[in-house]
Amino acid sequence: MGMRISTLLCLFLSLSLSGCDDGWNTRRVIEGSDELFGVGGGHDSDGDGVPDEREGSGDIDGDGLPNDQDTDSDGDGIEDGDDLDVDGDGLSNEEEGSGDDDGDGIPNDYDLDSDGDGTPDSEEGVGDDDDASDDDDASDDDDASDDDDASDDDDASGDDDDSVSDDDDASGDDDDDSVGDDDDATSGGPDIVVTANFTDFGLVPEGTLGNATITIENVGGALAFVSTSLTAPIQAGQFVYALTGGNGTFTMYSGSTETRYVQFTPPTSVAPGSWETDLEVIWGGSQSEVIGFTAETGAPGEGDCTDGLDGDGDGDVDCDDSDCGADPACSTVDFCCSQGDANTNGLCWDPTAASCACAADSWCCSGGWDATCVTAYQNCGATSCGN
Repeated sequence: MGMRISTLLCLFLSLSLSGCDDGWNTRRVIEGSDELFGVGGGHDSDGDGVPDEREGSGDIDGDGLPNDQDTDSDGDGIEDGDDLDVDGDGLSNEEEGSGDDDGDGIPNDYDLDSDGDGTPDSEEGVGDDDDASDDDDASDDDDASDDDDASDDDDASGDDDDSVSDDDDASGDDDDDSVGDDDDATSGGPDIVVTANFTDFGLVPEGTLGNATITIENVGGALAFVSTSLTAPIQAGQFVYALTGGNGTFTMYSGSTETRYVQFTPPTSVAPGSWETDLEVIWGGSQSEVIGFTAETGAPGEGDCTDGLDGDGDGDVDCDDSDCGADPACSTVDFCCSQGDANTNGLCWDPTAASCACAADSWCCSGGWDATCVTAYQNCGATSCGN
């Protein structure tokens, strides 16, 4: 009878406590006390002040007692109701929160690997949203495409490839067509490189022709539609600049190369002066490259670039003189070894072979200089084409 009276007194006097000593040295859990007093909103089987549904059935300290039956789940000597780091991983309950990022049924603050990525929270810390696919870096949204790079912005459209320069959004790849691209519509497209063997014709005497070689390469990964043009080809009422060697508009496959020539013809009966033009190469509708060219006329120059004399007395003889930069005799390229126009035959390094080619096909000296003319030039004994 005394045992029952003791039990009843304990029940009425301390109903909110986790249990009472009923005289039999047995800890009796008062089920439902948390609902009655509005604590936790669920059963608290071990009476530690934390509902079972929060503690779960895991066993953090490996003592054989499930967390919801263990008043000290991490075995650190502090009851769970008072423990600020209930799973003992070095991260506070507040930091980890009560969510369940990896969906394993264990709240984050009771889960030693709350994002389920195989790395304990004690090692990687707490990520941004900590789902199973995330990287837990310093970025904002941490979606399934993340890669463990704190520099990426980690949105769903990016590539997240560890490149610090990537912006990883849908609008730009930052890397042309390299592996680090985010593979949006702009990546892997055509990429044109334009080079010229020189851009300053120097002094071009009247009656001669300056010729610069332009190399156009498609180093990108797609077909390119290319257009080329010169600004102000007509100056002083005369054609002083011309773009030759093929059509001004053409198609280039990935890896292909085209060659064109910018030619300068000094105007006649014009005072000495400077002459400028721009070569504009456009591809992809909006991408372009511009190369500027200049030439001088009228002032005394080297003159004959093959006579072995210092024609203008500047200490530089023939091709060593910058005035001879556009002279075919000083060129490093025999223009007759590739296709051109009707003027090309006048630039041949081997005039005898050029005359022979024109005799074999008169069109080479009147209409243009095509592949047939190049072959004829080689067959007539020209050795400058590598044969």
